[in-house]
Amino acid sequence: MVDPSNSPRAGVDAPHPTLAALATWLVPGAGHLLLGQPRVALLGFAVVQLLYVAGVLLSGGLFLSILPPEMRGTFSAILTPEAGNLGALLVQLKMVGFGGFEPRVWPSTIHLGVALTASSGILNLLLASRAHFDARLRGRALGAGVPSIDGEPSSTTLHPATAATLAWLIPGGGHFAQKRMLRGAIVAGILLGLFALGSFLAGGEGLDRTRHFYY
Repeated sequence: MVDPSNSPRAGVDAPHPTLAALATWLVPGAGHLLLGQPRVALLGFAVVQLLYVAGVLLSGGLFLSILPPEMRGTFSAILTPEAGNLGALLVQLKMVGFGGFEPRVWPSTIHLGVALTASSGILNLLLASRAHFDARLRGRALGAGVPSIDGEPSSTTLHPATAATLAWLIPGGGHFAQKRMLRGAIVAGILLGLFALGSFLAGGEGLDRTRHFYY
């Protein structure tokens, strides 16, 4: 059990959990800064952004150029793991975009670079989840009584890393482990439905690594 009094700095009002998560999604560490945890915010920002910058340098800024021309749609970048670090991805799109359509000589370290930028996005989503968790605990400690969206009681005894890992492995798994069955069922239905629909529309080629090895 996490002690709410030891998480955010005493005397700092808790932001709404959704605001803390969205702020972190846009700028790593921003949610914890709102919670009065500047050291956690600075560490989170440094680690997440250094991973992204290192990945861009190793990939030559061309990781989105791996996508074949027919896949370079308006929202294709949002479907990449890098979208977990939204602010950095938007800067990347503004500066480089998809890199044009001319043939490229890929850097020898492009796959390592892609792995680092993807890791940056995934790590920032975990950081956003933690900010949401801390904000909810702080709100309860201050008597704010932040409700759950689906009206089901949520468990605060499950470590957020455990919940995030379960959700990563099994759609809705984190919510099921918290005994939030309705929300878990909704999450699982949406994610599995989207995956099935996308596979159907792609003719089963969405995971063809020979043609679309980026995925």
